[in-house]
Amino acid sequence: MTERGAVLERARHQEVSLSHRHRNTSVQLAGYSDSIRNTALTGAGDLNGPFAQLLPDLYSETFTYNAGQLSTDGVRVVVQQKFSPELTATVNYSWGGVLDLASNDVALSQVRSAIHQEWRHSFGVKLAGDVSATHTRWATSYRAANQKSLSPANIINGGFKPFE
Repeated sequence: MTERGAVLERARHQEVSLSHRHRNTSVQLAGYSDSIRNTALTGAGDLNGPFAQLLPDLYSETFTYNAGQLSTDGVRVVVQQKFSPELTATVNYSWGGVLDLASNDVALSQVRSAIHQEWRHSFGVKLAGDVSATHTRWATSYRAANQKSLSPANIINGGFKPFE
């Protein structure tokens, strides 16, 4: 939302990557450039007052906030090991720009002016597999950053699917 009405988030992702596979191990190194206009962030909590940048969801007490623009470059390294046809592990490291607040105690009406770009590291792991007897696919993953932020590093391509 803007003061003039609803707008759509628009994103552009460009990357150059180099991938190599040796037996059951795949490695990818990528450099990327991301540009997002009208970045949509989800928030939770009670809204008191009219805020032009918010799109409320009254049923879940959440809202979508237009955080403005993010333009960043970054790098990503992904290593994937296939232990068997039924089990794969993936490790992901990313470094790039994120949206963050200037301080922790910003009033909602002042958030837009307090949002700025910072650089963050991100690390993720994923385990995925198949249970052929039940025709079940499963996956679990975890992703962490070195500091808090409003958006993750490598926001458009989380990096867990470069070899699928």
